[in-house]
Amino acid sequence: MIKYLTLFKRGYITFIVIIMLNSCDFKDQRVTGTKTVFAGYAGEIKNNKIPVIEKKNHKVFSVKIPQVISDTSSIRLDDLVRNIQYIQLETERNSLIGSIDKLIVTDKSIIVCDFNKASSIFIFNLKGKFMKKIFLKGKGPGEFLALRDVTYNNLTKEILLYDDFGRKINYYSEDGSYIKSSKTYYYYLKLAWLEDGTLLSKATPDINLHVPDLKYAQLVSTDTSQSILTKAFSAKPVFEKNELNSSKNFKDHTGKVLFTPLFTDTIFEISSATEMFAKYHIDMGDRNIVKRVTKDIDASSFLLELNLKKNYYFEGNCLEMKNNLFFELNNGDIASFFYSSKTGRLVGGKSTSSADIDLALFSLPKSVYRDSYVSTITATEIIARRNGMDRSVVSKKKDNKTIKLINSIKQEDNPVLMFYNINEKF
Repeated sequence: MIKYLTLFKRGYITFIVIIMLNSCDFKDQRVTGTKTVFAGYAGEIKNNKIPVIEKKNHKVFSVKIPQVISDTSSIRLDDLVRNIQYIQLETERNSLIGSIDKLIVTDKSIIVCDFNKASSIFIFNLKGKFMKKIFLKGKGPGEFLALRDVTYNNLTKEILLYDDFGRKINYYSEDGSYIKSSKTYYYYLKLAWLEDGTLLSKATPDINLHVPDLKYAQLVSTDTSQSILTKAFSAKPVFEKNELNSSKNFKDHTGKVLFTPLFTDTIFEISSATEMFAKYHIDMGDRNIVKRVTKDIDASSFLLELNLKKNYYFEGNCLEMKNNLFFELNNGDIASFFYSSKTGRLVGGKSTSSADIDLALFSLPKSVYRDSYVSTITATEIIARRNGMDRSVVSKKKDNKTIKLINSIKQEDNPVLMFYNINEKF
């Protein structure tokens, strides 16, 4: 069994240490120093020549961050956000969502992944009508032991579910029907389908000892049969002693991945198993905590540098839509930014503001679909905003679609999705 233990949590940053525990599934026990680790798969894969994904030249957009981010700074939404559409996810007994941990929107479906609470995948159509739930626990066909990650193959129109305890990937049609399973041969945390038909995963450093050449690799690509093709970004020596890790630096964009290597300030774009390129550099100047990270730093010292000294940490939480980039920075609190690669402009702050009633349910992006960002807002959040609204303003706008939606929400209802574009002229 593998358990992920949260050591430190502040704002949106989570530091994770991976602890290997004994289980009947583990056949190969090894002792390194004072730490016992379990390979998880029987026997070694003697491949010491796994090629590295080639870095190609590309224009790198440099995003310069202000040296001071005010605690009262705010993103003014009125001139930034346009083409707003809300979709309420249907609430039924079998469609109750605990949390939206990953959101995938296709040309046909809304795929909601609830890893932690319901341990299920919920499928809705593009109008929000509930269609199917994938939730069967077990070792049989179409069942899973641990829902670790989900991705979508835009060519075959298949949903891929990674079951790390079951050591397999389950394939489902877009309507949720089980198709097949494929064995996996190493452990990882995140999975994404790439445009060239291969799969890219965020590997778990220092656990895949049965594949010696994967030790410390942050990324691994495979074909659909799970044969290992390439690797990228060694986490050594940073990971070797402190074991700090990120859960937010691997962003699945259905066909490509935006990846920020551990303790760097550069976002790479990867859409094939053979090549990638640096696309964005987050220029944080002297406040960049990366400049203070050494292989000997521990988690307590890291938090001290970040929170008390107000340095900036870019953990890799970002989304890209057409000519702009959304990302978050931490300097003890979370600041959010939209950057235009077309105009070079940057807007950001620690909150958002608007006088537009149609933006009353605005929340920051959680996913992308075509040229739109997609965000989510829970019924609890909607009710809280409703209770805080000026009732005279609401009564004047009672025929507004957004107001009607806000007034109709009940506590037990599923979340609402917001689709919106960013003004290219900002």
